[in-house]
Amino acid sequence: TYAATVLDDVLLCTGTFTLTLYDAIGKVDNLGIKQNAGRRITIKNIGTGIITIDGVGSQTIDGSTTTPIADQYALLTLCSDGANWHIIAETVSTYKVLGKALVMGF
Repeated sequence: TYAATVLDDVLLCTGTFTLTLYDAIGKVDNLGIKQNAGRRITIKNIGTGIITIDGVGSQTIDGSTTTPIADQYALLTLCSDGANWHIIAETVSTYKVLGKALVMGF
């Protein structure tokens, strides 16, 4: 397992393991502003394993407590709303060769 920190912007992952996100809330200042609201993190699977992304505690990722990145070279970019995480970009590297045509699915 790996526990992400606020210093992680881009994580290149290989193997099969769980990556736990940092707190989507963070500290709250005297004006009520949540420190981690708006923070982004990009996670890319550069290997052949499955990276399971887990929100800390009961925090969710697009409404789910975990989300996998199973495809090699696929990536997710997540953004905190100050309470939970949201997927704002996703790529899946799926290529299918049909005859002489290359069909790319994203």
